Amino acid sequence: MLVVLQPAVMIWVAQGSLKELLHEVLLCVASNALFLNFVCHDIGNVVAALQPPSISPSLWALKIEIGFYLIFPFLWIAVRRYGGWALAAIFIPSAIYSFILSRLDMTELGRQLPGRLT
Repeated sequence: MLVVLQPAVMIWVAQGSLKELLHEVLLCVASNALFLNFVCHDIGNVVAALQPPSISPSLWALKIEIGFYLIFPFLWIAVRRYGGWALAAIFIPSAIYSFILSRLDMTELGRQLPGRLT
């Protein structure tokens, strides 16, 4: 509900016509519905002055939580089968992933689920 309500309010507040904002609206609704809120942060520069400039910055936590719920059974099985080595095999690539993306100025991608497995 929030994914649709917030863009609707932003269209009402934004400068410009619906026709001009339609691409941004569709991109934001689709990306936020798929938990890809890092793709679209704003519609019509309504929240550009905010820190962080995002329609709903709290969605990052929800997508990470759902991702963990989906992979937890597999992590549980791996740890029961291989012990602490399974955790090391997950932790090390996750840390490398986050480190490399932060060095490449792609910190936002480093904060997604693969980087949060650490």
